Amino acid sequence: MKEVIKISRYSGKCDLADHIGGMGGWYDRDGNPVNFGDENVHVYYSDEMQDFIEFKRRTGGVMYQHMRIEVTELNQKLVSKKCSNLK
Repeated sequence: MKEVIKISRYSGKCDLADHIGGMGGWYDRDGNPVNFGDENVHVYYSDEMQDFIEFKRRTGGVMYQHMRIEVTELNQKLVSKKCSNLK
């Protein structure tokens, strides 16, 4: 199987679009469903809407983002307004 290095066309970094790419299936240049890595298939693409629908099905439509935020004297009031658990 060929190694594929993906860089998102949206952000230039590995992002959510890269993660869900291909979840809805892969197709050859004629639009026939194929498995990624099949021999004699030189062009692959996936349908972004099908990928998104499959991602939604697998996650139940819920996504959480976890981000560490350093709380300092300068931002503690703003952070406490946004996060009710911070006192």
